[in-house]
Amino acid sequence: MGDINIDTNYRGLTYILADYAKSVNGGNDVKMTSKQWKKTMEIVAEINRKRSSENAIYQGGSNLYGNVNENFVLTKETITFSEDEMAKILKEMGVTPKAKNPELSKIPEDKPIMGLSVEKISTPDSTQNNQAYLPDSINLNNNESFLQDTISRLANKFNDGNFSPEFKQFVEPASLGNYMSAHLEEMSKAMTPTIVTAASDTTNLKPPFEIKTPKPGDLGGKTRTISHQMHNKIMKLAEELHCKYEDLITVMNFESGINPKEGAGKKNKAVGLIQFTNNAIKDLNKTYSLNLTKDKITSMSAEEQIDIVGKYLKLCISRVPRLRNKKKLDAADLYSVIILPGRAGKDILCKKGEKNSEGKPLNYYESNKGIDVGNDGIITRADVLAKLDDFRVNVVVV
Repeated sequence: MGDINIDTNYRGLTYILADYAKSVNGGNDVKMTSKQWKKTMEIVAEINRKRSSENAIYQGGSNLYGNVNENFVLTKETITFSEDEMAKILKEMGVTPKAKNPELSKIPEDKPIMGLSVEKISTPDSTQNNQAYLPDSINLNNNESFLQDTISRLANKFNDGNFSPEFKQFVEPASLGNYMSAHLEEMSKAMTPTIVTAASDTTNLKPPFEIKTPKPGDLGGKTRTISHQMHNKIMKLAEELHCKYEDLITVMNFESGINPKEGAGKKNKAVGLIQFTNNAIKDLNKTYSLNLTKDKITSMSAEEQIDIVGKYLKLCISRVPRLRNKKKLDAADLYSVIILPGRAGKDILCKKGEKNSEGKPLNYYESNKGIDVGNDGIITRADVLAKLDDFRVNVVVV
C-alpha cells in the first residue's frame, strides 16, 4: 500500500484534512456536522497515538476538536498517512474518493495553480482527425472554462464520452488542474514541438515536431499540420522522385493547401492534393488498371491519397526524358510536370496566345497566367520558382 503525503503549508489540521478531502471529492467542498468533525479528529488522534514521536502527526495540542477555522497549526511541512488510515478518515467525513491518485495530495488546494504556455499548433481544418488543437497560451490559474473544455475533449476521446476508471481523476476541473500542474514539465515537452530545419533531421524523432522551411528573407511562411504517417510517406516519395521533401510539400500547398478534399463536389474543378483533372484520372486508371473518380479521390484521407500522387508524378516524369534523366528535381520541375508535362523541364513553359497546328487556342498561358510573376506574357521556370516561394510552409508533424 502506498503512503499519502500532504503538504501542510503550516495550516490547521482540520484545514489540511478538509482541503485534501476536497481534492479527492472532485474539487467540491465537504460539508460536515460538528459531531462528524469530532469523530474524525478522534480517528486522527487514535492514529497519532500508535506512532512514534518521530512519525507523529502532531505533538500534543489543545483545541483538537475545534471547528475548521479554530484548529491549531501544524509545524511540520508534510504529514503522511497510509491509504488505510486515510480511507478511515474519509469514510467518517462521508467522502468517497473520485480518484485514487496520491500525486494530487502533493499540491495544497490553496496553492495557486501554475500557468502553462505552449506554442500554437494551427491546422487548415480544426476538425481534422478529431484532434484537439492548442490555443496560443494555456493558463490554468482559475481558468475553469478551459479545464471544463479539456474534460469534454478527453470524454470525447475515450470510450465515446464514457470515462474508463483510469480517467475518473479527470472528471472535475480542480483535479485536472492539479494533475496538469503536477506534471507541468512533461506536458510542456509533449505539447511543444521540437524544431528542425530539414526533414532529414526527423528520422528518429517522435511527434510532435516542426520543420522550418527556409524561404528568401525569413524562415518560412504559414504552418500546415500533417500526421506522422503522412510525413513519413512524403519523405519516402521525395526520395523516390529525387526531389526535396520541402519542394514536394510546397507544390501540394500551392495546389490544394495540402487538403485532400480540395475541390470536392465542385463541377468541372480539379480535385485533391495536386488537383487531379479528368484527364489525369483517366491516365491513372488506364495505366494502373484503377477505377478512380473525383469523388473517390476526395473521399480518401491524405495518407491514402499521397499514394495516388506518387503514382501520377512517377508516371509523368517517366515520360519526360529531360526530367527522367535529371539527378535532382526541383519545385519547378514537380509543378510543371503536373500542369504541362510535355513542356516540363524547359526554361519557357508557355506564351500568351499560343495556338495548335489547326489554329485553335491552346490556352496554356491563359489557364495559368497567375504564375506569370513578370507579367510579360511568358511563363518561365523562374516565374514558377518565384511563385512557389510564396507557398513554402513550416510543417508541424503530430
